[in-house]
Amino acid sequence: MNLLQNPFYIIGVSTRDSKQTIVETCDAKSLTVDADRCTRFRSVLTQPRNRLSAELAWLPGLSPARSIGLVEKLQKDPKTFLTSLDGTNPLARCNALVTFLEHHKPKEDSQINGLLIEIAQSFEQIDFTNLMAVINEDRQIAKIPVIQDIESIKQEMQSRREYMTGVMKDSLNNVKAPDKVLTEIVAKTTSDGKQHPPFLIEELTDKYQIEVQKYLDQLVGLIRDSISTIQKHPPTLYKRHMPKLYQYLKTWDQIAQPIQLIHHSKGLDDSNSKELAQDLRGLVVEIANSYDMHSEAQQITKIIAEIFKELPQFAEKVSEDLTIIEDILERKTKSKGEEQKWREECSLEVEIGSFFLKKRLSITPETIRYKNEQIPTIEVTRVRWGAVITDNVYRCSIFIGNNKTSFHIEMSDNSLYNMITDRLWKAVCVRLVSDTLRRLSEGENVNFGNGVAIVNKNGIVLKKYKVFGRAESVFCKWEDLAISNGNGTFIVEASADKSIGAELSYKDVDNVHILESILRFLWKDGNCYKLSRGEFSES
Repeated sequence: MNLLQNPFYIIGVSTRDSKQTIVETCDAKSLTVDADRCTRFRSVLTQPRNRLSAELAWLPGLSPARSIGLVEKLQKDPKTFLTSLDGTNPLARCNALVTFLEHHKPKEDSQINGLLIEIAQSFEQIDFTNLMAVINEDRQIAKIPVIQDIESIKQEMQSRREYMTGVMKDSLNNVKAPDKVLTEIVAKTTSDGKQHPPFLIEELTDKYQIEVQKYLDQLVGLIRDSISTIQKHPPTLYKRHMPKLYQYLKTWDQIAQPIQLIHHSKGLDDSNSKELAQDLRGLVVEIANSYDMHSEAQQITKIIAEIFKELPQFAEKVSEDLTIIEDILERKTKSKGEEQKWREECSLEVEIGSFFLKKRLSITPETIRYKNEQIPTIEVTRVRWGAVITDNVYRCSIFIGNNKTSFHIEMSDNSLYNMITDRLWKAVCVRLVSDTLRRLSEGENVNFGNGVAIVNKNGIVLKKYKVFGRAESVFCKWEDLAISNGNGTFIVEASADKSIGAELSYKDVDNVHILESILRFLWKDGNCYKLSRGEFSES
């Protein structure tokens, strides 16, 4: 109820009037006001338990004369009414302002903004102990039993709070752009999401979310449909559908902004916003990695940063994405000479063998050819190489392959061997290291040496060898491992127990060089912990 609906105002009695005065006034009032209504109001005001709801909806702490004066001024002189509330009890101020909203139904954005903020901030100042003392002081004068338990006030105030937020929500609907006004209110009362919101503003935003959720869901459906359409063939569909997608996002963001700010103020990411942001980031990853559309990926990433800035954890990842994309675009805009230099670092064409048995090897960023066979560079999944010296003669071996075919190259020229492995590392192995980190980060197990070492994102399963009996598998965390090099081998072992380990031949076991590079990388800058958290899933 508001002040104009309150039994104290309608019957014309004060909180300090005795039961006898209330009864006599109700009886007299029944001649001009509905008798049943007067009877009901008499019961409300004379019964201590029933009376509390009316007391909390009135003007506690104000004298009878000032109370009536305020209500009359509220109706007849609204401009001076708002300035006459200074110094009033916080609850009295809340009740007066809520009545003002219901009675005058203001429609100006700035006025609604100021009133809702003042109501919320006043409510935060209510002290239940002081409130009980104020109400009991009037009850003692009226000779009505005082309130003994503060819990009864707290319980009744829950209903009062619900009523206030309902009025605030109705008044918000009177303006042309409720979402914009509520966003301004939340931003002001939380310092742009840096501090916790007043309780009534949080509840108001909850009511707002319930009301707009259906429309938000419809917009999310349209946004996801646009993403799906672009994904069918980004090179031809991006320009046609991106403007519409951006417009849907702007509309969605305008409506969702106060909800995001409330979550941000509590140190939380709004789950609905985060899911939508991840969908958009998925589009960025796809068009960048699968279609080389880095300029378009940059454009979407900037939109994500703009729309979802209230998601602090996600915003940090988006900032990293933008840096990576900008680095890629910077590289793509390098001069042709620089691009050619990069290709030269990955490319090689040589002849291997004696004069009569020469075989041609060609390595480029696109293809690796040896003799009469070829493998697309991007499809190479297995590499290994190693060299041994016998009678001062180098015997060098290089193996390159995928699931379908392979090349086995042998030579005795150590300088040529080093040149080939250098180009092979740049053209193939850098990608294999990145792909392996991604697979591990996504939870996959990667096998090296037919089960001799099985790697996952948390560590490695190694063999524990015994003098008698079969070896058993033992899991070792990253921090419990040590690595070293043997005679043509890479050694991984438990630092505390040398019987647990694996010795992998560089020359005979696929991708040992990849494993070594990954392990040395993981022990730098806490990268092993980043892998455990799955942070290389997009590496």
